[in-house]
Amino acid sequence: MTLQPIEVRPSAVEACAGSLRDAVLRGDFVEGARLPPERQLAQTLGVNRVTVRGALSRLVVEGLLSVRQGSGYVVQDFLASGGPELLPALVGHADRQGASTLVKDLLEVRRGLAQVVLTRLAGRRVKKAELAAIERAISAMEACAAGPLRDVAEADFAVLSAVVAATGSAAFRLTLNPIGQVLLTLPGLAAAMYRAPLENVAAWRVLAGWLAAPVPEGIPLILSALAERDEATVQQLKRKS
Repeated sequence: MTLQPIEVRPSAVEACAGSLRDAVLRGDFVEGARLPPERQLAQTLGVNRVTVRGALSRLVVEGLLSVRQGSGYVVQDFLASGGPELLPALVGHADRQGASTLVKDLLEVRRGLAQVVLTRLAGRRVKKAELAAIERAISAMEACAAGPLRDVAEADFAVLSAVVAATGSAAFRLTLNPIGQVLLTLPGLAAAMYRAPLENVAAWRVLAGWLAAPVPEGIPLILSALAERDEATVQQLKRKS
């Protein structure tokens, strides 16, 4: 038997998934509740069942739902089964204080990863090619510093990725990716983080200098400076909210 691929518009599936995701995060469907049948959801959302099925599959992957044959889709405790990709949507449903707390916590997670990365780099010799890749990424960020914030944010993430790549650790890089994507998509965060992009560039150049001859004694100073910048970002975000 030959199976033919089902053609579904990604935009329709994503829109449907977004509506269902928002309903779960709002608490319209509480933990343990069973969602209405696909046919009913399709009628309510004004889409076909194939689109609904695709959307529900996304929510299963995200950890919002579980599915069993004959039992339908059941709402899960997303804090126990979900991942960081839910953070942008969760921030959207939080009040000002809750959103600021989530951002603060996420930046703290990033600092924790930074400490692990810096410790690893202090214990190994960073190769010239790796230093050159970091320098190119910093120069690219400097070149777009006066451009759109999205470009600046993506360039900043590229520098961070180059630094993490210098550790030679696949685990570190795969851990960084979801955190970076969340930081890129959180509403208003880019404006708070890149108030003065050239200052971000200057901070990266200081780090690049340390990487040329890394010593463990420099790590607390770097983390302290990062913590100060993160706190300023959180305060700026509160004022803009």
